[in-house]
Amino acid sequence: MKLAVLIDADNINPADAEEVFAIASRLGDVITRRAFGNITVFTGKDGWKEQVRLHAIHAFPQVSNIDRKNTADFALIIDAMDCLASQRYDGFVLVSSDSDFTSLAQRLRDDDKAVYGIGDERAPTSFRNACSEFFELTKREKTTDATAANAPAATVEAPPVAPPPAKQPAPEPPPTEAAAASTAAAPANAATQEKKTAAGTVPDASVKQPTEFQKIVANLQNQKCKKLATLQNSLKTMKKPQEEIEKIINAMKKQKIISIDDGGKVTWK
Repeated sequence: MKLAVLIDADNINPADAEEVFAIASRLGDVITRRAFGNITVFTGKDGWKEQVRLHAIHAFPQVSNIDRKNTADFALIIDAMDCLASQRYDGFVLVSSDSDFTSLAQRLRDDDKAVYGIGDERAPTSFRNACSEFFELTKREKTTDATAANAPAATVEAPPVAPPPAKQPAPEPPPTEAAAASTAAAPANAATQEKKTAAGTVPDASVKQPTEFQKIVANLQNQKCKKLATLQNSLKTMKKPQEEIEKIINAMKKQKIISIDDGGKVTWK
């Protein structure tokens, strides 16, 4: 599948560029990489300047003729329609968390093109649903170097002193026959009382609770993950590291919960 990746550089953090293209490369053959944004986001140390160089992105810096006019969004939409008219692409990757691109995604799909959205947790439901599939970027911690520098240094605590052994209580005399019979009857009475209790009020200890793995599988089934990329992205949103993601997916295949073909399609058993 030939793809055009169109990035809203005013809306997406340049630090997410590597993850964006990792996702896009799993979806198809990326033949066009373009980024649109105010001219200021392509200059300076912390902007898109370095990412444009590293990922061979064609930058389209924009200068607003009037303040507060989102010229970059208009430029991206116009370019997307030009790409659509060229008939060179099978699909589009719209990289933004902006609801302004909802109509664009709908228009591209009207022409039977696959539209993949990539954005962060701010992306509205309207844009997510307008795409054929939406991928949420890994959430980044909002920390600064200054915060890390001011953080208190770790201190080494002395090992705790073990308390003196407690005095053992004196042995109790053996129970009488009546007391022993009463004690033996207590568990049976408790079981009888538990059965009489309304369903759900007292949990049955004999019922096994689902494991962490089973909870993750149920969550993925509810999300209707039908592609390997979607599975991996969903596990990332659960804050699972890459090594654990691979173990979970391999365990699901080994237990024949899912099967994955060479094209990355996931089939649930």
